[in-house]
Amino acid sequence: MSFSLIFDGALAALLTATITYAVILNRKLTELRNSRTEMESLIREFAEATQQAEQGVTALHERAEQASGTLDERVSAAEARVEEARKLADDLAFMIDRGGRLADRLEHDVSASIKKTDARTSAPAAAASESAVDSPEAQLLRTLDRVR
Repeated sequence: MSFSLIFDGALAALLTATITYAVILNRKLTELRNSRTEMESLIREFAEATQQAEQGVTALHERAEQASGTLDERVSAAEARVEEARKLADDLAFMIDRGGRLADRLEHDVSASIKKTDARTSAPAAAASESAVDSPEAQLLRTLDRVR
């Protein structure tokens, strides 16, 4: 009989533990059911925040594309201006070079013409009267007329 009593005592202890566990589990399930509405509202808020973030990213992407297009246009325009400026700089350098050569040639021709003029007027009286009457500007004009 003692075996039956021990068995009944063990069974009562196990039943008590099971009932206690069932009560604890019931409370937790009730809390879960009660917090379900809170979880649903949190999920809704999270979904709304996610949707707003997606809209913000889409708007940002559109603005970035617009800015990229504008920037590309400005870069293309600047590149065209730079290319035009390079061409103008090349043309200007060419003209300066040509002008320098022309000035050197003109100076050479003028000095050669002056030397010829001085050689022709070897008489001192003629040279004195010519220099008294003619100014250096007049000599230069005459020389330029001869060169043409």
